[in-house]
Amino acid sequence: VDGNAVGDLGHGRLTFVGPERGAGLIWSGRFDTERLSGFASMTERLYYTDAYLREFDASVLERTNGGLRVYLDRTAFYPASGGQPFDLGVLGDSLVVDVVDEGDRIAHLLSKPLPAPRVTGRLDWARRFDHMQQHTGQHLLSALIADLFGHATVSVHFGADSSTLDLDTGALSAGRIV
Repeated sequence: VDGNAVGDLGHGRLTFVGPERGAGLIWSGRFDTERLSGFASMTERLYYTDAYLREFDASVLERTNGGLRVYLDRTAFYPASGGQPFDLGVLGDSLVVDVVDEGDRIAHLLSKPLPAPRVTGRLDWARRFDHMQQHTGQHLLSALIADLFGHATVSVHFGADSSTLDLDTGALSAGRIV
């Protein structure tokens, strides 16, 4: 609602301004830098808003491990999670060899240091799309197994040549499935 406070960061007020006044957020007061210190290193996860994004631009926020581990302000690289493998691709001219979720930020492990303060990331789209299809198929198969046989999926693994589903049962016999 226009003019209503939407946040309090200790010494001020964050107010939403509606479309009739240009739409946006206005800060009034001073920032409590101690309470805000963690926000500077948060990574915007572009894969949540556009799973089909193949390329993006970002700023490097931090480099560690001799520049082989970088943190960006935003990323489309999906980290390993719940049996789904991490994305591969490139940041600038460096290969992305691993993507790690560290809570509020995403670490990109690289094949060589990344010197530039701004970078273009490009996903290995064939790999990402394959994982998306496997993930959708897994949810359908898991739902059918749960509905028809009463077994929940406890873990999954997506691979280039095969994928597996672990269920909360010892085994399903061919006679029970057919």
